[in-house]
Amino acid sequence: FRSVSLNDEERAVWGSDIAFVGNYANEARANFCEQLCRDGYDIKVYGFGWEKLGETSCLMRSRRVVARLLGQELMSKVFGASKIALAFVREHNHETLGLRSYEIPICGCFMLHSRTDAVRELYVEGQEAEFFSSYEEMKRKIDAYLTNDELRKKIALAGQKKMRESGNFIIDSAKKLLTIHSE
Repeated sequence: FRSVSLNDEERAVWGSDIAFVGNYANEARANFCEQLCRDGYDIKVYGFGWEKLGETSCLMRSRRVVARLLGQELMSKVFGASKIALAFVREHNHETLGLRSYEIPICGCFMLHSRTDAVRELYVEGQEAEFFSSYEEMKRKIDAYLTNDELRKKIALAGQKKMRESGNFIIDSAKKLLTIHSE
C-alpha cells in the first residue's frame, strides 16, 4: 500500500468524495453507508455481499457498489482518488482495529474511523485521523472536511507520516518476524 499518482481518468473511475472498502456486514457499516447514499452524498462502496441490502437500497439502485476484489494496487488507487475513506471495525467479532486502520493512512488518504480505544491510542484525533461514534457525528465531520480541502489533506499527510514512522504497518511486523526467525 502506498500513495499513487493518478490521471484524471483514473480519478473518475476510482474516486468519490467518500469511499468504503469492505464486504457487507449487517452492522453500522451497512447502515451508515446506505444512509449516506440516501442523504445524497457521493459515496462508493467496494466489496462483496452488498446485494443483501435489497433492490430498494439506494447504494444498489444508484450503482454505488463495486463488487470487485481489490488488491493493493487498486485499493491504493481508490484511496488516492477519494477525499475521505471510512473505516469501520467488525462489531460482531469485537474488533478494535482493522487492516483499513493502517492501509488508508499509508496511502495518504483522510481516514474517518469508527471510534475505539485502540484507534485513539494509535492516532491523534483531529491531527492524524478523525473518529466518529454515531451517524450524526460522522456526517458532521464529512460535511466539515469536504469543505476544507487544506485541513483534510494536512490530516491525511500527518496520518501517513505516523504510519511510515511508527513501525506499526504490516511490512514492519513482517520484517520483525523475519528478523526473529533468522536469529
